[in-house]
Amino acid sequence: MGKWVIETPGRGGQVQRTTLVLNQTGQLVTGTISSGTNPGTASPVHDDIYGGKVDGDTLSFYVWRGSDHPWKENYEGTVSGDTISFTITNDRPATTQAGPGRQTGPIQATAKRSQ
Repeated sequence: MGKWVIETPGRGGQVQRTTLVLNQTGQLVTGTISSGTNPGTASPVHDDIYGGKVDGDTLSFYVWRGSDHPWKENYEGTVSGDTISFTITNDRPATTQAGPGRQTGPIQATAKRSQ
């Protein structure tokens, strides 16, 4: 499937870019997602994706986020050529979701194929 860049709404109206690398064998999808940097080394942080699958033009997978109290972030998208339209949801506890600039409901995001 290749390398993709996901754009999501960020704090203060800025766009946050996340790199997604996907590998497909039949209906099984594996890969990594990079959505930040390690503050100590300034190197990208790569998280493995889990439960990845393709069914027709629908792609779904999840990622574990957080360290002390991890939560599952779910991605479901529709693939159309060089674009994937994602709906991103999570099971993050409501007590940790509140805060300036944080969305608590589903997030709509677009991924574009990258070279």
